[in-house]
Amino acid sequence: MILFLGRLHPIRGVDGLVDALFCIQRDFPNAVLVLAGPDEWGYLPKYKRTITELGLDRRVLLPAIVSVNLKLALLSRADLFVMPSRALESVGISLLDTLGAGCPAVAPRVAAIPEALEPILLKCLSPAGDSDALARLLNAYLDGSLRLPSPAMLRQYVQNRYSRERLSAQYLDLICPPSFLAARRMQ
Repeated sequence: MILFLGRLHPIRGVDGLVDALFCIQRDFPNAVLVLAGPDEWGYLPKYKRTITELGLDRRVLLPAIVSVNLKLALLSRADLFVMPSRALESVGISLLDTLGAGCPAVAPRVAAIPEALEPILLKCLSPAGDSDALARLLNAYLDGSLRLPSPAMLRQYVQNRYSRERLSAQYLDLICPPSFLAARRMQ
């Protein structure tokens, strides 16, 4: 299962992900995409029309409400998480949640995303808004030619870089550098 988890909004690149699924459907007829997230802006009917026009009705699932339990269940069952955003994004909690669950991810080269993914998933970065490049990545993942770290390695990566303890220590170093603390102790 390929998973998108986030707001259903054009800036998130949902339409490009649907187009990418259409491009790979002949080679991977069993590929299923789950588009899970709130439709706060009313774009869901447009996405449903596109899905129907492309003949993907049976291959795209659209859960209406994503509770915490459903989110955890989706993350535990997903084979690949896709964040197809077109515009500037922070790293995104859903991306870190996904890697922390041991699921590999494909995401665009925008904003802070490359900084978070390059150390572990360098080959999983695509140009923002390029559905053909996204289709090539999906194809490479599904045909097994895209080598990815194990789920345990992904979980460890998130723990090492983004744990509460690690981020708290970095924040403290930022607002109160060790040199400042040492100088205060000497007084």
